[in-house]
Amino acid sequence: MSNHVLWELKRHTGAKHQILRAYLSAWFPILGSTNGRVIFVDGFAGPGEYLGNEPGSPLVALEAASIHRDRLSHRELMFLFVEEDAERHQHLEGLIADKEAAGEIPTNFHYRALHGSFAEVVGEVLDSIGRNRLAPAFVMIDPFGVKGVPYELIQRLASHSKTELLISFMYESI
Repeated sequence: MSNHVLWELKRHTGAKHQILRAYLSAWFPILGSTNGRVIFVDGFAGPGEYLGNEPGSPLVALEAASIHRDRLSHRELMFLFVEEDAERHQHLEGLIADKEAAGEIPTNFHYRALHGSFAEVVGEVLDSIGRNRLAPAFVMIDPFGVKGVPYELIQRLASHSKTELLISFMYESI
């Protein structure tokens, strides 16, 4: 496996995942209690794990929702994992398929690991719903650097009620 697919989990990323896990552990049951469908979007999903087998943000989100699987069994949870790098995308798809085959993903959890850039994939999703309201969504935007995140797309996402955005700005590349 080439070095760019998996890498060491850095301390700041581990802290970010702790925050994400804690927030989503409350977010899923709160929004799921009053909405038939909720959506989690990871705009820069990566391979789903690190060299030490630590979970990446897609697995952190699935685990945070799974804690409430009984409480959310009558709700649809949609997970969109967007990854531009083909090898990382392929690794993520395999990782999640293995978890599904092992019965670790509840049947009311629907996921798609999508290959492409955040801007094009999420832009197409928003185009497809047109003027319809987006279901309550949590959108994680955590790029390497600042490119690939057009402000117009952020505006479009933020215009939907019950949409929350977690955006990481990596100041070193600015």
